[in-house]
Amino acid sequence: MSVASDGVGRGTSVTIRLPLVASTVQVPQPFPPHAGDLLTLDGLRILIVEDSADAREAMRVTLERLGARVLTANDGIEALEKILGDDVDLILCDLRMPRMDGFEFLRELLSLAGHPHPPVIAVSGFGSSADHLATQAAGFAGHVDKPFDTARLLAAVGVALATTPRG
Repeated sequence: MSVASDGVGRGTSVTIRLPLVASTVQVPQPFPPHAGDLLTLDGLRILIVEDSADAREAMRVTLERLGARVLTANDGIEALEKILGDDVDLILCDLRMPRMDGFEFLRELLSLAGHPHPPVIAVSGFGSSADHLATQAAGFAGHVDKPFDTARLLAAVGVALATTPRG
């Protein structure tokens, strides 16, 4: 970590460098054994729906370094447009966003007739057990609390892909 400033009233620059994760990650327990012992993202097409540019970019960089092809959207409306233009294998979706939140996005996605419905994982700062029950009841394939670590995110991806029928 480094901190730099050009003086009082001139702003501050903070740089934090984190180590990268290898292209395979051990899936932590208690996730189901059918999620696999190792998860690679080579060739997986993932759409990140997130209104925070920093969070969106952090997820994008992490997933691309693990081999995924990543598309991004700022909100649910933009995400629906991307879905119609490009097939994706999985969606990581924030819950609270302007214009169209994650719950409304999922309802709209599931109503698209004749279009594949990839699994959607909620990625949210809403992490109570009630929040998890709400996303499960709404049809999300998983729920990852923010802030998250890469292993937890990858474990949720593995579980969602292993347990969600495509169609």
